[in-house]
Amino acid sequence: MNTACRICNSSRQKLLFRDEQVPVSQVPVTYDELGREEAGRMEIVLCLDCSHIFNRAFDEQLMRRTYAGNYTASLPLSPQSSGRYQKIADHLFRHAGAVDSAIEIGPGDFTFSKLLLERGVKRICAFEPARSFTNTDPRIHTIPDFFRVALTPPEFAQVDLIVIRHVLEHVADPAKMISDAAKLLKSGGLLYVEVPDVNDILAHHKFYDFIYEHVNHFSPRVLHRLLADQGIEPQSTESLANGQHMGVVAIHHGRPASVATAFGGESFPEVQSFESGQFLNDLQAIVTRHPSLAIYGAGAHSTMLCAMLKLTPEYVSCLYDLSPYKHGKFSPLTHIPIFSPTALHEHEALLILAPIHQDDIHHNLRHDFGYTGALYGVYPHIRRLP
Repeated sequence: MNTACRICNSSRQKLLFRDEQVPVSQVPVTYDELGREEAGRMEIVLCLDCSHIFNRAFDEQLMRRTYAGNYTASLPLSPQSSGRYQKIADHLFRHAGAVDSAIEIGPGDFTFSKLLLERGVKRICAFEPARSFTNTDPRIHTIPDFFRVALTPPEFAQVDLIVIRHVLEHVADPAKMISDAAKLLKSGGLLYVEVPDVNDILAHHKFYDFIYEHVNHFSPRVLHRLLADQGIEPQSTESLANGQHMGVVAIHHGRPASVATAFGGESFPEVQSFESGQFLNDLQAIVTRHPSLAIYGAGAHSTMLCAMLKLTPEYVSCLYDLSPYKHGKFSPLTHIPIFSPTALHEHEALLILAPIHQDDIHHNLRHDFGYTGALYGVYPHIRRLP
């Protein structure tokens, strides 16, 4: 197993967070699959040479088997999420001229690929290995495999745009992915990369944001360095989802920039020891105060939090999620049942564990589902919501 830094290969590291058994995937399990979920180890470390944060215990082969199976992470498309996609496209196309051809790596349900077509892109090639995602749009040339230059059709050998949204954090060798993407970009072509911002995780002590699927946790500075090293110059970095994510538009020049030139020779920022004590104390107070507690959200955050804290059905009666795919299934390792919020039971309290969508869910629970019990949010810290 490679334990060196994923950016600079250094072995000088500082341990920030460890868990010996976490779910490898956020994908819920059926009743027949209970007890057969795969688990992995996490050792989140800080590289003392380039300041990259990553999971040095990550098992790439274990994760590749998961992605090639029934993996899914897409959310039902709501007016709110649709608006977020439009804002991302606005950011991207402020820097793009006419875009004839594009490649999207890991499009999931192809929502963003279709949006690119609406914005005038004529031809799209999409690499998506997960069998749970299928494309029916003939304008999108789909390759049901992991991204590789050798699999790229000749007509996409030199494209105007490559989009990598919420993929790079999952990749064991992010430098190779960016290097391979650069080979397919025209000189002057654009690369758009979107990832979670680790600075937000650290600032708000969101230990539940360290999920096994994410081997890399990028800061803006480290991501900029990674791109510049491959001759791709960052043009604009936009904060997304209230600072939880970042989107970078970069232009391909074909000549790597030196680190000193790209970053002014600045040293890496100090990272404080990761502490989760206050969050745990606040959560324990809610569990103690409300014996009838449910969680809204059956995605990566709730899956990881429940597993890390051993929150079984004895403490959390159920999870609610809008995705029909998850209904009637169970959270991996902790085996908490998952229901649709349209069948909202009477609970004394609900904890919303979906930081990016917290405000939307809060509104929907009060106004659409008529929930009158206590509501708690977790972002930017645990607090009771009106």
